[in-house]
Amino acid sequence: TGSTLYMVLLAAYSTLLHKYTGQEDIIIGTPIAGRPHAELGSLVGVFLNTLAIRNYPSGDKTFLDYLQEVKEHALSAYEHQEYPFEELVEKLNVTRDTSRNALFDTMFELKTFEQQEFELEGLTFKPYPTDNSTSKFDLTLDAVEQPEGILCSLEYSTALYKPETIARLAQHFTELVRAITLHPEQPLAALEMVTVEEKAQILYGFGDVGVSDVAAVEDGALFHTYVEEQARLVPDHVAVVYEEQQLTYRTLNERANQLARRLRNEGIGRESIVGILSERSVDMLVGVLAVWKAGGAYVPLDADYPSERIRFMLEDSGATVLLTQTSLQERAQAWLEESDQALAVGQTEGELETAAGAETMELGALHGTLNGIAASKSDSE
Repeated sequence: TGSTLYMVLLAAYSTLLHKYTGQEDIIIGTPIAGRPHAELGSLVGVFLNTLAIRNYPSGDKTFLDYLQEVKEHALSAYEHQEYPFEELVEKLNVTRDTSRNALFDTMFELKTFEQQEFELEGLTFKPYPTDNSTSKFDLTLDAVEQPEGILCSLEYSTALYKPETIARLAQHFTELVRAITLHPEQPLAALEMVTVEEKAQILYGFGDVGVSDVAAVEDGALFHTYVEEQARLVPDHVAVVYEEQQLTYRTLNERANQLARRLRNEGIGRESIVGILSERSVDMLVGVLAVWKAGGAYVPLDADYPSERIRFMLEDSGATVLLTQTSLQERAQAWLEESDQALAVGQTEGELETAAGAETMELGALHGTLNGIAASKSDSE
């Protein structure tokens, strides 16, 4: 492709950041010598400038195509390397924050030393490593080209990253570069950065508290079956947390089973649509699992939506049941006045009472009896 080592590493680094962040517009800073003319080569002094190179990685681009883009952007930046960085920031009129750089938070630099040591009469010169305990940017990747290979190091802000996080990021970068060298024609999304050992830990490890049937996971088994298996393997482990609320796998599965039975008794099954109107809470997941266990599909409804939009979504989706919280029931009843098929159940401490408007999910009380029908403990639906 006619790309330099710098361009390849810059493309690889921005691909890594793309995979970590999901962003498709990434700006990376890079220092440049500032000696574009031969007559400046022998002058003593600092001519350094900073370039902000903007690239657009996306999962559907092959690495070779993306590398070509990076090459063009880098060459364009080199043509304007004499433009002072401070003037660029001022001209862009970006909001300044003294705690961070104006245009980018990460830096990449490739150092090439043609001669590591040299001697004058009576003197020997060689690089002297210095310890720097202050990070200038959130994250900086330094690469040094040496006869035996390329030595990379990461400088990072300890206020943002832990050492183990950076160690894992470095390992991911190494794996990504290896994947690029083997399959440069693959899309960025297909390039692996997870090691074999890490993948095995994700699938099989973490104290053996996960789903035991990995083959079922890879075959695309239904999500609620995972919850049921977790309820069997680790029933007292926390399954879901929201603010101060939390449910174990056992409790989550039991409550979902109870509500699923109620939905089935009311005719919910395959091809059925259920609306879920709920504020963010652990019980939102109870409702979702219950609908899946009953065999139906759900339509999420935001309580902040205008009533006309919610009514339209219910009618357009063909929902026959609306699950909602008691605090939202009065509002829901107004939307369902013209619906003859909607269920209506208000909730008290240990049971659900009949009301006119909605199937109600009460916070922390989907246990006990349901309208006179006893709920068994935790059998799978």
